Amino acid sequence: MNVVTAWAAQAGREGDVRELSLSSGHAYDFLAGFGGLTDVQEYAERLQFGCGPTNLRDTFWDEYRSGLFATALAFSYLLQLPRDFPAWSTHAASWLLADTPPPAQTKSVSEFERIVDALCPSAPRWAVAQFAKCTMKDWEGGLDSRTRSNVRATMANALRPLLDPKVQHLCRASGAGHVNIAEAIAQGQIVLVSIPSLLNPNLARLIGKALKADFYKAVFSRCDSPGTRHRLAVLVADEYHLSATVGGGLFDDAAALPLIRGFGAGVVAATQTLANLDYTIGLGARNVLLPNFNSVFFFRNAETETAGWASGLMGTREMEVEVRVKERDQGFFPGSSRERIIVRKVERPVCTLAELSRLEPGQAFIHRQFDPAPMGPVWLAEADVVSRAELKNVNKNIDPAQLV
Repeated sequence: MNVVTAWAAQAGREGDVRELSLSSGHAYDFLAGFGGLTDVQEYAERLQFGCGPTNLRDTFWDEYRSGLFATALAFSYLLQLPRDFPAWSTHAASWLLADTPPPAQTKSVSEFERIVDALCPSAPRWAVAQFAKCTMKDWEGGLDSRTRSNVRATMANALRPLLDPKVQHLCRASGAGHVNIAEAIAQGQIVLVSIPSLLNPNLARLIGKALKADFYKAVFSRCDSPGTRHRLAVLVADEYHLSATVGGGLFDDAAALPLIRGFGAGVVAATQTLANLDYTIGLGARNVLLPNFNSVFFFRNAETETAGWASGLMGTREMEVEVRVKERDQGFFPGSSRERIIVRKVERPVCTLAELSRLEPGQAFIHRQFDPAPMGPVWLAEADVVSRAELKNVNKNIDPAQLV
């Protein structure tokens, strides 16, 4: 983060930098974009970014949990409750996790039902309000104890990341200002987000996915008329496995990545191993996701799966191999033989596990879409063993514009 800030200062853009971390003055207003009943479904999904899905056999509980979040959002909107995230999440937890609702909550439910009943069927999102009312009735008394216990267990898993003190702190109201991704894209700001994923994986997952959702929403809101030029917007996602989303919902990376270039934007993703992606999104989702990246850089790695992917993308190259051949002498001495060396042309993989695992810092194999000649290994940055002149010669055929 300090390096990027220094670069921005050198370019005279220090005032364009926004930092978001557990120690920065800026905060992230999680519910800033929630505008009413039209946004209920989107934000019900966002609230679950911090938790993982349940077992595939228990998809019903995922869907019911999402319905309860949608109900809580509609409830708070129609009753005009405070939209500050710490206050909202605490209020939602007191309702969804309580054995019996407090008297004040019962009174609020009656008021909510009265407001919904007064809505005209032709009113926008009338059906959303009716759904929330029916769900609330079921939750307040229509469910048997076993079903209610199962739902509360899934709700506890979803609410736990939201109630974490670090999440509450990062999503607080801050006098120093809030990080706004749409504003950053429109004005060309540099947003730096630093959350230690090793110590705070749920926080990193929640904020990472939420910021990526903001990025997609802002980018795809741009006009895509032919000839329209937009300010280049790039999302750089380290520890990408924590923010990857594939299939079954909004902000799907596999759906967004093939289209995003047409809106003047791009995504740079980095992860240590493919096993990380398999663990968080599953093998099938990983196979759907990866082909949507146009350029791939393979740095030093000893994982078999990564080497297999690299070998498949990089293809083969023709090499000359010297082979010693013994030939029986057919002349005057039929029992004797002689050796000679012949040169054969063979096809060998461009990138093998052995080669990939021996790369030095600053070296990489590079695969670019539509490039008939894979590169590698090449030097991407100056290292102690390579001079500036050597770097220029090694990388002279690389067009930086093609690597975006």
